[in-house]
Amino acid sequence: MPTKRHPSLQPLSRHHHHALVLALHLIKQERSNDELRTELQHFWQNGGQEHFREEEEVLLRLREARRTGQT
Repeated sequence: MPTKRHPSLQPLSRHHHHALVLALHLIKQERSNDELRTELQHFWQNGGQEHFREEEEVLLRLREARRTGQT
């Protein structure tokens, strides 16, 4: 059963799932290099870069602040 996410995290969670699927495609190499490159470029240009920025700049900072009792 899927884990319920807070509504504000659902878009990030869906995008994260897409990134994991893409990583699996890259690992398995069941597609041509051109297809993989196109899929990766599409992901990056359509929110992938923003997704990782949000994780690094927002979520990881919040997690660290919570861990150290700064929230």
